[in-house]
Amino acid sequence: MSASQTKIGEIVSVSGNVISVQLSDSIKSNMPIIDGVVYHIGQIGTFLKVPLGYANLYGIVTQIGAAAIPEKLKE
Repeated sequence: MSASQTKIGEIVSVSGNVISVQLSDSIKSNMPIIDGVVYHIGQIGTFLKVPLGYANLYGIVTQIGAAAIPEKLKE
């Protein structure tokens, strides 16, 4: 499985221990099938991996939807 198959978007905001991710337009479904396995992405409780050079940062989705947009990005 390549990194491009599992990339869901770009980080647009970081505030303390909270990041906001804008989903890519290439995401056609929140349940893509990759190598015959169904993955659930962008749902509450799912894990995210953020590559940081030689290290990876892992997080858990806690909020989704328009209400999840930080105030400074709503303008």
